[in-house]
This record gives sequence, structure tokens and C-alpha cells, in this order.
Amino acid sequence: MEELMPELVGLVLSQVEPRSLVACRFVCTTWMTVLHAPSNVVGNDGHPPTQQQQEAKQQQQQQQWRQKRLTREFAAKGWLSVLQWARANGCPWDERTCARAAEGGHLEVLQWARTNGCPWDEWTCVRAAIGGHLKVLAWARANGCQWDEWVCAYAAKGGHLEVLEWARANGCPWDEETCAYAAKGGHLEVLQWARSNGCPWDEKTCGYAAKRGHLKVLQWAQANGCPWDEETCAWAAEGGHLEVLQWARANCCPWGVWTCARAAKGDHLEVLQWARANGCPWDERTCACAAKGGHLEVLEWARANSCPWDKSTCAIAAGAGHLETLQWAQANGCPWGKWTCSNAAREGHLEVLQWARSNGCPWDQQTCAYAAEGGHLEVLAWARSNGCPWDKHTCVNAAKGGHLEVLQWARSNGCPWDKHTWRPSEVLQWARSNGCPWDKHTCAYAATGGHLEVLQWARANGCPLTKKICAMAAEEGHLEVLQWARANGCPWDWTTCNNAAKTGNLEMLQWARANGCPWIAETCAHAAGEGHLEVLQWARANGCPWNEMTCWWAAEGDHLEVLEWARANGCPG
Repeated sequence: MEELMPELVGLVLSQVEPRSLVACRFVCTTWMTVLHAPSNVVGNDGHPPTQQQQEAKQQQQQQQWRQKRLTREFAAKGWLSVLQWARANGCPWDERTCARAAEGGHLEVLQWARTNGCPWDEWTCVRAAIGGHLKVLAWARANGCQWDEWVCAYAAKGGHLEVLEWARANGCPWDEETCAYAAKGGHLEVLQWARSNGCPWDEKTCGYAAKRGHLKVLQWAQANGCPWDEETCAWAAEGGHLEVLQWARANCCPWGVWTCARAAKGDHLEVLQWARANGCPWDERTCACAAKGGHLEVLEWARANSCPWDKSTCAIAAGAGHLETLQWAQANGCPWGKWTCSNAAREGHLEVLQWARSNGCPWDQQTCAYAAEGGHLEVLAWARSNGCPWDKHTCVNAAKGGHLEVLQWARSNGCPWDKHTWRPSEVLQWARSNGCPWDKHTCAYAATGGHLEVLQWARANGCPLTKKICAMAAEEGHLEVLQWARANGCPWDWTTCNNAAKTGNLEMLQWARANGCPWIAETCAHAAGEGHLEVLQWARANGCPWNEMTCWWAAEGDHLEVLEWARANGCPG
């Protein structure tokens, strides 16, 4: 076993069932190496990580993800003893472990997980509702698990009326999605109960019923005053439900150009033919949707019946890799433009690009830029060898996608670049070592993405720090980045607190305030505007000022509970 190459071990392990995979870690050191990454990953000392460290860190992240997936799988299947063994041997878990146990109806597994510290969130209740497991849902709620409107919606979708009734009797909120999801699942009895108990609905109820072909549900909804719009006919057409479409039109449901377009998208020629025979309008989107799916018969019929088309038909066909469709369109006079080549390049369809160019299709710098964005070096090399122009966006797109090989090839062949060509970390280091400029925004973008090692390396190599770094770290929830930035002298202002409040990140806000970050009345307003009552309450309890904007923004966001609390506690406005 020790003598097998890691690649061969990987192939062997890919065929092992999930419940046995954890045990494979203990077969030998080679298997352990494949299944469990080394721990010598880059630290937080600001030094650039070596390639070995980067690979080790990536392997560790992949291993953690695989192990979390295993614990979720064990929970979903109700394999309690296997889950217990996995945990005893260091396998991590997260909120999804509880959620998957709940969906499978495995109460004993859920109880053990919670007793042993597994986190959970509202999706435990949602997943229990999806599976129709009332006993699990009741236990979760009795033990403090959160829930939201999706519990009712998914109970309705699954036709679990008993679960829905219990949830509502115990204070679970609902909204229009409950009726819409009942209609989507074709559960008329559930929809009727929801409506008789005051559940709101909107056009999605009819739309979802039509989408799934549930004519009786649609008929009842309409008879009881449910609104509908053009989406009802469009969804019926996309699903190929001609009878539903015919009934909807006979009962004055509106339709528009998307009915024909969606019929073409779904390859439903009979539906398209009936719609046109009965006066449904169409436009260029019908041909474009047919081309996107490679539905040549639909496209041929549409054109034979005078459906208009434009450059988007060829561009979309090229992007989807449908060469036969593109060839037919061109042979029959469809116009094309530079986006045909660009789309083919972005998706890596070299054969399509070659054919388009050999038949006179124009291109521009975007072709190279999009090939680089997708990491398609072969496409980029061919384009350049055949005279396609490029500009700095080729390097920028290669860098943004982390395609170092593409970036290196482009630069070695004379492609220009600028200060935006820098991420992620490996690309940044290579770009800087080869003379690429940067500015004050480089570190800010690193903070936005939570790339601490990028920020550390950039700073160690002279990249400036600005207030925007703290603000962006707070907005994106990267506390570790914010802490490092402040420890290394990065300035901040009230925008940091505002962003933490706006995203509902109380831990971030608390840390910022504990470390002297200023705030203003807008901090409360941002919390209120996004419905983060707990954040608003903490801010006020800790002396944050407010003004009439708090009430205005709460009202504008329809956050009634927040507005009521604010007014009850003396907020002006």
C-alpha cells in the first residue's frame, strides 16, 4: 500500500462508499497523505507563501470540505455509529450536518449531534419540513432552533399539510411563497388550507402551477381571485403544457413575446405553433432561445414563419457550442458580429471559433479577453496566431480568474497589462515580480475577498493601506482581515461600523467598537434598513446616536418589527 503512487490511491478512494472513506485514513501513511492534507500552511506573519505552502493549504481546505461532506452524508443516512466514529477521529461538521439529519427524519442522530456541540441554524427546521418530519421539527423548535418563512413554504411544496398546520399553530411566519410552493407541488388541498387561513398569495401561485402543468390548481386559484400575469403563459409554454396554456388564454390570461421565446427555449414546437396560430407576439428572442438550446427544428420553423432574428442568435449559439445551429443560421442569412467570436472564446469552443473566423465573422480584443477569463489558453493562442487583437483586459481577466499560466503566456507574448492585473495571491506575486503596477485599491480588493495572505504580502511589499480596507472587510464579514489591518496601522472611520450594521454582522460591529472605531447615526439607520433588529438594539444600548433616518429606512424596507421597536424606544421620525 505504501508503494502506490498518490494518484493511484486517489483513483481507488474515489470508488469507496462514503461510510467507509473515513476509515481509509488509517490504512497507511500514503492513504493518510491523500485523504488528509499536511498542516504546514502559510501563517499570518506577512511573508509570501511558497508554492508548497499554497498547495498544502489548498489540500487542507479540500480535505476539510470532503470530511464535512462525509459527516453530512452520514447524518443524512442516519448512520449514527459511523458519525460518532468519524467525530471521534477528527472529522469536522457544520450546520448542514444537523440539517441533513433533520431532512432524513433521523431524530436520534440530530439529538446526538446537538448534545455533542454540532451547530445548527434555521435550515434544520426547513429541512425537517422538506421531509415532512413533524416529530423532528417539533423537537428542534422545543430546543431553540430558529425558523423562518421557508419552513411553511417547503412544507407546502412537499404536500405536508400536517407539518404546515403545526408550524402555523406554533407561530411560524409565512408569506406568498407558501401558496406559490403549494401550487408548484400541485398540492391543491394545501393551497386551499393556506388561503382559508389567511396566507397571502401573488402572481407566482398561478405561474408555478402553470410551470408544472397543474391545471386543476391553476383553475382553483383563478376561480378564487389569485392574480396572474404574462408569466403564467410563459411558464406553461416553457414546460410544454399546451392544455394549460390553452385554458389560460381561454380565460383571458395575458401573454407576450416571452411565451413564444420560452416555448422555443423548451424545444416545444407544438406549443410555439399553437401560440402563433392564436396571435401570440414574438420577437428576436424566440430565435435566440431556440439557438441557445440547439433546437434547430424550432429555429427552422420560426424562420420559415417570418420570426425576426438578430446578431444574438449567432452569438448565443456560439457561446453554447452549437456549431450546427450556427452554421444553419449563417447559411440562411442571420447577421453576426464580434460577440459570436467572443462568446465562443469565453466558453472554450475552439472549433466554433475557427469555423466562424473561416467564414468571415469579425472579432476584436474581447475575444482574447474572454478566452483568458475562462482560462482557455489553447483558444487564446490560436486567436493570437491568427491575428486577433488584444489589450490589457486579457491580462486582467486571466488574473481575476487565477489563470497564471494564461497570464504568463500572454505577458511572454507581449500583451499589455495595468494595475488591475494582480489577483489572487500567486498571480499578484508573479505580476509584481514582473513589473506590474498597483495602487491603493489593491489592498482594498484583497480585503473584499477575504484574502488575508494577499493583503499581508502586498503590505509587506509596500502596497499602501487605506480606510477602504477596513470598510470592505467589515462589509464582506472578514473579521480576521479587519483585525490584522488594524493591528498593522490601517486607518478606519465610521464606514466600518456602518457596513457591519448593514450586513447584520454583530460580532464585527462589537469588535470594531471595542477597539475604538467611530460610528454615527447612519449606523442605526443601516441596521434598521436591512431589518437587523438585534444589531440596532445593541447599538442603541451602547450609545450609538440615531435620527429620523432609522425609522424612515425601516419603513422603506417593510421591517415593521424594527420600526415598532424604534418608535417604542423614542426614535424621532
